Amino acid sequence: MGTLKISNRLEVCEEALLFSRELLEKGKSAELISLLQDVRVLTSSMAEEMRKEEGKSTISHNIVLCCLNMENSLERFFSMPNKRRQVFYYEILESFRRIKHLAYLQNEVLSNTETLENYQKQLMQKVENAHTHCLENLEYKYRASIVIHAYNKLEYTKRAIESIFKYTDFSKGDIELITVNNGSTDGTEEYFDSLPHEKKLNFKHNMLGVSVTPPICEGKYFVGFSNDVIATPHWLEQLLFCIESSPDIAEVVPTCNEESITSYQGIPVPYPNSISSLKEIEGFAKSYNKIDSMMWEDRVLLMPFVSVWRNDILSMDIVDPSYTKIQFVDDDFSTVLRRTGWRQVLAKDTFLHHFGSITLGDSKEVSNQNSLDEMRKVYFDKWGVDAWESRGMLGIEHTFQWISPKKESRILWIEPKFGADFLSMRNYYRKNGCGDVKADAMVVDSRYLPDAKYSFDRCIPAEDLLQAVSEVQEGYDLIGMSACLHEVVDGSAIALLEKLYEILNPGGQLLVPVKNWNSASCLKEMIASGGVHPWGCPADTFKGLSMWGLLEALAQHKYLKNYSRFILTESDKKLCRSMHSKLAKMFSDVYDSDTFETILQVNMMWLGFQKN
Repeated sequence: MGTLKISNRLEVCEEALLFSRELLEKGKSAELISLLQDVRVLTSSMAEEMRKEEGKSTISHNIVLCCLNMENSLERFFSMPNKRRQVFYYEILESFRRIKHLAYLQNEVLSNTETLENYQKQLMQKVENAHTHCLENLEYKYRASIVIHAYNKLEYTKRAIESIFKYTDFSKGDIELITVNNGSTDGTEEYFDSLPHEKKLNFKHNMLGVSVTPPICEGKYFVGFSNDVIATPHWLEQLLFCIESSPDIAEVVPTCNEESITSYQGIPVPYPNSISSLKEIEGFAKSYNKIDSMMWEDRVLLMPFVSVWRNDILSMDIVDPSYTKIQFVDDDFSTVLRRTGWRQVLAKDTFLHHFGSITLGDSKEVSNQNSLDEMRKVYFDKWGVDAWESRGMLGIEHTFQWISPKKESRILWIEPKFGADFLSMRNYYRKNGCGDVKADAMVVDSRYLPDAKYSFDRCIPAEDLLQAVSEVQEGYDLIGMSACLHEVVDGSAIALLEKLYEILNPGGQLLVPVKNWNSASCLKEMIASGGVHPWGCPADTFKGLSMWGLLEALAQHKYLKNYSRFILTESDKKLCRSMHSKLAKMFSDVYDSDTFETILQVNMMWLGFQKN
């Protein structure tokens, strides 16, 4: 009954708002105010009905917040006659669009598994069709729309806005600025009101992860800009140059100072991460920002502190509102793009400074481990794989010093998962003038076949990896993996390595990651979790492959004994020291102190084999 009531009230509200727009354009203020007072009563009743639905889905709370924001904007409409047009078009209508969309998702999509699966399939098909077939040449009022969200931290917001105006060319009239005050209480609204741009959205309640889309955003490219970022010389023209360089790029993100970003997106800088370093930031970026396509990197996932999107793709509702605590929303829409053929590019030739954790820093919803686990489960329930364990990011860059890229190379990548290390290697080849590689994937876990579809020239299902390798006819110049050896081998690890070595071309190179189950981090994880994720996802289990036993076996092999080692040490040195002092005494009859320290510190290593 509640769902029917909400549906009926949404229909009435939509009709009232359509008529209200006509009255606003005709200047019939008295009739308009009377009608919107009725809309306010209707919105209040919808909020009450929505409260009864809270807990029905992950997005129910946000529907209530949308209603409360719309109520507040209606009050603002009545009390501020000079802002009525702005409030009506950019707040009231925007809030209603959000209510309508979220209510549809809750009542029609998330209501059962079948409708949810159909909705996701249709969305993926729509985004994939946009990639496969050229989209219509849509008309846009602007080349780009810069959208900046703020949740308190006014001192940082002011610096961000000032830098945007300083280093963005608005003179041609093809760039628009949109500001969104997401529940700030520190004077952000008044500051935004003092600025010369037209589109200003002020919401009383903070809704994490929700951004404006058409019709408010009228640029061909959507530029998301966090309020903890400093714009730099030529930033926007360089990012637009990148995204316009190829029709299959959906998103571009710049680089920033490395301590404020993850996934190896940042670079080292010679100044402190402080708001007092603005002159140093400007000087560094002025000499750094120069267009260089060789510094562009294809990525499977991007952290978008600043991002440029094709607006036609972003407006397809690819940002899932189920991630109500914001974590893993980037993983989610990256998965949509990756599995439909769209590229995501890190433009490392363009630097903006990122202070880090300011835009969301005051939000309690994103500051605890429970919300992290909760959103991680949302991702797993949707895609059937774990967002972290599936990235295929094992530190392949530590082997680059050993790799010898050559033109027209053939690459085989085993279990690429999402493909992070493979793309890193392919980027490395391209930077060395060898971008013409042909790459095949052997996919052991069929759940990752959609991720490999557009990244490789050929995808080979390989549930029985040893058999699949035995059937290979051609040779490869490089063979790599994005799964540790124990994840793909059921029998003898040595037998698999021998088969892989056989299909290398002369001079070919084989890279194999091996996990150390006796490292401090692994021991801590197994003790803490008991081998099971807190929300029931099957954990990575021990299959009896010992790193040190493997190394002993290789030492006895007639040709595999000639290998190179690339060791990744444990980053948590404090944990290593703590475990070492306790365990070294317990196992003094097995290992000497120095050997034990090494065992605890080495999290994993890459083994490199080169065919003579």
